[in-house]
Amino acid sequence: MHWSNIVVAAATVLGVAVNSVLFIVFYQQLRTLRRQVQQAEAATNRDHVRRRQQSTMEFLAATWEKRAVLREHVPYDLDAGAIADFIKRTDTSARERKLAVDYLSIWELLATGVNMEVFDVDIVERMAGVPIREISRNYSSFIEDRRRRFNAPNMYAEVTTLASVLEGRSSPHADGSGEPADENL
Repeated sequence: MHWSNIVVAAATVLGVAVNSVLFIVFYQQLRTLRRQVQQAEAATNRDHVRRRQQSTMEFLAATWEKRAVLREHVPYDLDAGAIADFIKRTDTSARERKLAVDYLSIWELLATGVNMEVFDVDIVERMAGVPIREISRNYSSFIEDRRRRFNAPNMYAEVTTLASVLEGRSSPHADGSGEPADENL
């Protein structure tokens, strides 16, 4: 064998070895990059969830006073009989009708935020799931009347949609009762 053939063979082996090492290093770098991208995506997703939860809490806190004032004039959400009487009075009393519209509008705004994934459904479920389901159920005759009266089939659709979603998810509250601990929700 001639020395030039040995040099060519050695160079080929060395080239294959160097390329193999480079391939392994490149492969490891790609794996590391993939893990970093996945971690960054997970961190971004966690941040989006946290921000959505925070904005939900901020909305509920910001509307707490308005809801509390309305609660002084609007029956408790779980009291179907009192709500039925209240709804009857909305036919003849502009004041009662305005209270009902204002009350439902706050819940409609919250429900829109949840349905558009601006607000967090888990936070809403924990803090107001039962009231939302009961509002949808107990105010259904008022809602249907308003839809017919104004030829607006989507009026209060967000709150009724959210109530349906929460109905499928229904989970008991911390005290195990299935009802909110604070009737002022």
